[in-house]
Amino acid sequence: MKKQLLIGCFFTAFLLISPVVNAQSVKGKVVDAITGSPISNASVYLKGLSKGTISNAQGEFTLNTGESTIPLIISYVGYQSDTINNYNGKTLAVKLSPRNQVLREVVIGDKSRAKYMKIFITQFIGSRDEDCTIVNPEVIKFTYNRKTRTLAANASQPLIIHNKKLGYNITCFLSAFSYLRSSTPKKTSYKGDYFFAEDTLALPPDEIKTILKARDKAYYGSRMHFLRSVWANDLKGNNFFYGYANTNFAFNNIRANREQLLSDTSTINLVKGINHFLEFPCMIIKYNGGNESHLSFENGTKDLRLTPGSYNNSQLIWSGRMGGQRVSELLPVDFEPSEQLSNTSK
Repeated sequence: MKKQLLIGCFFTAFLLISPVVNAQSVKGKVVDAITGSPISNASVYLKGLSKGTISNAQGEFTLNTGESTIPLIISYVGYQSDTINNYNGKTLAVKLSPRNQVLREVVIGDKSRAKYMKIFITQFIGSRDEDCTIVNPEVIKFTYNRKTRTLAANASQPLIIHNKKLGYNITCFLSAFSYLRSSTPKKTSYKGDYFFAEDTLALPPDEIKTILKARDKAYYGSRMHFLRSVWANDLKGNNFFYGYANTNFAFNNIRANREQLLSDTSTINLVKGINHFLEFPCMIIKYNGGNESHLSFENGTKDLRLTPGSYNNSQLIWSGRMGGQRVSELLPVDFEPSEQLSNTSK
């Protein structure tokens, strides 16, 4: 049975094309699931956006928002985060459960930690210069499995990431990170929730202009841009080409050739307002004639229902150009480019 990527097109779900709605308040109280004690200073935010608040001393919070489709995340150090999808106009009773600390740090000496940190920065942040830095790297804990050659990491507190190039301060609640060196190609995966804060206040106009251009450059040709283009039924108009390899290639331990791929797949027929099927085993994507990107499923996944904000879904495997995009190129879910595609340098 052919694998399929199912993109459910619910018209009101896409932030960029949804109409203006009246702001409503989401109220609630955050407590310990075991003791019932209120949790103060819990982070309450819309996933991937720059909209959020914190709970007060009584664990209570109020968040004014007109959103209804972006998941609401409640997080606190030492607890499992809670994700709520149906929240607008409601008063919520949020119970957070203590997190089981199953990852312990197994590092001998500063040299080992420095080596692991270098790998983590390269594979998670994607940059080792001062444009994007982790303010509190001391909260990252590592363990290394010599048998599987896998580096794993988590964080005892939210990571505070300063992205000078894109003008954001990012709070990242990292739940898992792994880097598998023994696979071909090497495989990196990570999970977590993000909260964005603008860091452009008081900057001179020329610096803000540079930042806006950098954001546009990070967006165009990205996973976010690709899925939005699929959603809008306009891959061609956004300079995306998809197809299949002209020569044999290895991906996800499956060797395929052009003839096999063409016999297993069919043309994508996109019509706004219905479910779309992008058929696999592996899609080859090019943006503006540039380097290839590959898109496939995690092993065992038969189909997925995605929205335009699902580009970081852990069941999707990206490689090539898009697979190399890391946190240093991460943008808020509600990001809109400052210049349209026709006006930007390609």
